[in-house]
Amino acid sequence: MPRGTYRIAQSRQHSNLVAVAWMDRKPVHMIATGCATTPATVLRREKGSMVRQNVPWPQLIADYHSGMGGADQHDQLRLQRYSIQRCVAFRKYYRQLFLGFIDMAVVNGFIIHKLVMAKEGKRVPTYAEYMRRLQVELLGITDASLASNENAEDLVSTPLTVREHALQKIENFNSSSGQHKRRQHLCKVCSAMATP
Repeated sequence: MPRGTYRIAQSRQHSNLVAVAWMDRKPVHMIATGCATTPATVLRREKGSMVRQNVPWPQLIADYHSGMGGADQHDQLRLQRYSIQRCVAFRKYYRQLFLGFIDMAVVNGFIIHKLVMAKEGKRVPTYAEYMRRLQVELLGITDASLASNENAEDLVSTPLTVREHALQKIENFNSSSGQHKRRQHLCKVCSAMATP
């Protein structure tokens, strides 16, 4: 299919539903409702030359580009380094799919938040600031939740008997090369408290 050619198909059951296939450097496919399909032109540079030529394209794609400012805002944000789906890998496909849905919800929330903040005349946060704020709000972290004066004994349901730490002899023996040797174990408490 040469560059600039396009095909338009209209639904028989829903007359305002239109599908368009347009060939740029790569094929572009769109489905839209209530849009103009009249021919228009765009200046495109041929690969390997600096000459710009008029390439035909449907008005539908021209309207999309003028409204979106190039690439889709949702796709731009999802492909950034803050994607939840891209930072964790699972073998099971449905877990990956679930993280993709979470990513979409977060990005959609940011886009809506950005529109509301701009409408109210407030400073619009960056995506990183929005993610940081969202994480803090989801975790519900406050200073009061971090500063607790509770003892470890208050947190357990059955109290532990407090006794002094003392070494005990065990009756396990190893038999190697005809000799009985007492088995040696390291004490977990002593090794944890030992200075390096």
